[in-house]
Amino acid sequence: MYSFIEPPLYTFTEGPGDAFYYLVYGREAADLKFFSWNGLYPSNGFHPLWLVFVASSFLISQDFVIVVMLLSVFLFIFFTISIWYFNKIIYIYNDNGIKLVSLFMFAVVSAKCFFWYMESALSVVIFISYIYYVILQFKPHDKIEIITPVVIGTLSSLLALTRLDLVFLISPLHAFLIFNVIKQKNLRSTLALILLPLIIVGAYILLIYLITGAPVHLSGLVK
Repeated sequence: MYSFIEPPLYTFTEGPGDAFYYLVYGREAADLKFFSWNGLYPSNGFHPLWLVFVASSFLISQDFVIVVMLLSVFLFIFFTISIWYFNKIIYIYNDNGIKLVSLFMFAVVSAKCFFWYMESALSVVIFISYIYYVILQFKPHDKIEIITPVVIGTLSSLLALTRLDLVFLISPLHAFLIFNVIKQKNLRSTLALILLPLIIVGAYILLIYLITGAPVHLSGLVK
């Protein structure tokens, strides 16, 4: 609502300055100048999944005000989805008081991340979705339907595309899931958990390498 009332410049000054970089990359990508800061020289100083939404907004309109409003709508949708998944996760508690306090704290703490106009919003919503499917849908002692590993494999790939360094966060848990389906001798689930992340993330790394000459952005190489 704030972005619809106040001028867009004020909206962006509330968050990190890096949000402006995404606007430039998004504008250039909307003009099919992949991937560049100024349309002349290749650059990869961004995380790809959030750039998709920024570039999509610029495809709809080049008006900065409208772009900010569109991004605000995307962010509100992400926030709502994350609340929904988090609410599902905390249903493991029988105490309604704990549920209410947990949901309130999550909403308050995460709200700022969602309206920084950065990749942090996607990181939170995809991570919460990933945890939901791992905790409530993945049943290691029961027969696993193929759809669950496919969803988990896809979410892990998307999480990596929100921030490549988040791979290190979920790798131990993802490896545990793979170990469980291997023990069950479930070949299809094993392939879904392994191949989907390798194909999706690998394709992006190859693309960005062919365009810019580096597999990840400069800050990632420094880290």
